[in-house]
Order: sequence, then structure tokens, then C-alpha cells
Amino acid sequence: CPLGKPLFKPGGPGETPMRIDVHSHFLHQDHMNEEAARLNMAHGLSREKLLGWSKDVLLETMEKNNIDAAIGSMSTPGVWYGDVNASRRLARQWNDNSARLVQEAPGKFGMFAVIAPPDIDGALVEMDYALETLKADGIGMFTNYDSKYPGDPAFAPVYEELNRRKATLFFHPTVSISGRVLPGIMPQMIEFPFDTTRAIVSVIMNGAITRYPYITWIFSHAGGATPMLSARIDRMLNRREERNELYREGAREQMRKMYFDVAGAPSQGVVSTLRELMPLDHILYGSDAPFV
Repeated sequence: CPLGKPLFKPGGPGETPMRIDVHSHFLHQDHMNEEAARLNMAHGLSREKLLGWSKDVLLETMEKNNIDAAIGSMSTPGVWYGDVNASRRLARQWNDNSARLVQEAPGKFGMFAVIAPPDIDGALVEMDYALETLKADGIGMFTNYDSKYPGDPAFAPVYEELNRRKATLFFHPTVSISGRVLPGIMPQMIEFPFDTTRAIVSVIMNGAITRYPYITWIFSHAGGATPMLSARIDRMLNRREERNELYREGAREQMRKMYFDVAGAPSQGVVSTLRELMPLDHILYGSDAPFV
């Protein structure tokens, strides 16, 4: 596990390695009660189940699936709705709740603290609070904010600080507002994998992997469509006359520096393609509980 904390060390010689779930969602009820947007996004769970999430339910799920520890993050739509004050309040609320959960079950939970990077000043303050005071295991972001993807230069101050701290950055997909969703199709079916792919290509094209080498970059859902499209992406970017010096080694080599979790990748074909692209120790376990 790239997190490097004693809680998450794998087993030593002769020991059974721990199963670390890097893609688990904490649905704190005070936050869920406010967040009508998530309750209407057709996540595949009923409103009752979404509002019935609890620490005990999560621990039961972990026990049934032999999960030793779970790192919680926020699922879409996150805390950014264009309102700076609201996003700061919601992020602090979720992060404080998650830190309490971690403390209540020592050795069972970790957390990727949520931020709202369109609000750069607020994001930097919340990152400092989460990493220094709450001892978060990393930071959670989404694949786009108002259709602005993570390679956008606007996010540079966030990456500079994460790079300075040698921090872990976990990306979860969300829906773009640019109208790419097919009518009648749940966004989780197609849009989430492709938005993850857009985010990864955005990061590569803008040289962020090279520019911020001390960030541990984790992308969800086996990298979306990236493993299948990796050769095509590599070939097309290499043909660009204006190819960025920061990804001159090739897009596939940039991808291999990332970490992908296997949440939502429950087939041999997906895993085989992922293993062809990624080093085995860059493939992380993820459950996507409670949604999957």
C-alpha cells in the first residue's frame, strides 16, 4: 500500500497480508440528510439504505468480505456546488466526522479528506487541517469540477502543497456538467469510467505526474477505460507536434507511475488488461462499499 503508515503495512514473512480497501465511502448521516443531490443520483441504493449507513454496517461488510481496514472517502457529488461558504462547511463537517470514526475503531479505518479545489484558499486551509490536525491518510478529489479537469493549471497550488507534503491523492469519478450523459443511462454505467479516463489523460498531458513527483496518485475503478485505451492514448499523444516535454517518456510510462484500485472491475478481462498495463504493486483493492 502506498500510504506507508504502520496501520497499513502488509504482512511480513510468513504472515497473511492485510486486505486494505482504499475505496470505501463514509456516508455520515448529518451530511447525508443535507445532501439531497446524492440521494437523487440513482446510485443503485434506496434512499433508506443510503440514510441507514453506519459504522456498524460498514464493519459487518468488512467482516463478511475479509477486509482488514478501509480508507473512507466521499462519493459524488462531493461538497462543491459553487458556494464557497457551503463547501467549506460541508468539507469540515465530513472530515471531522470521519476523523471521529477513525478514532472510534482503531486499526480499522483511515480517511481521504475531502476538499473543494475550485476554492483554492479554502482547499489549502482544509488540507492543512486534515493532514496536520486530523492526521488524514490523504486527500480526496473528483475527476472534474464544473467540467474543469485535474490537469488544469488552476489546481497547481493544491498539487504544489500535496507534493511538498509527499501526500496521497485519491480521485473519484463524477458527472461532467457539459452534457455528455446519454438519456436514460445511469452515469455510473458509462460516464464514471470515461470521466476517470479524461482525468488521467488531463493529468498526463499537463505534465502533472512529472511536475509533482512526490504525490501518490490513486484513480478509481481500474482507471476507467484507461487500460484498454492506453496504447491508443500513448500513440496519439506521441504524434502531437507540441508534445509536452513533461510526458516525453510516453503516456503509458506516466500511467504506470499512478495507482489504480479495482473497485467496479469484477471481471477477468478487466483485471488482465489492468495487469498488462500496471505494475502489480500499483493495483490496489477497492470495494466501493456501500454502493457495490
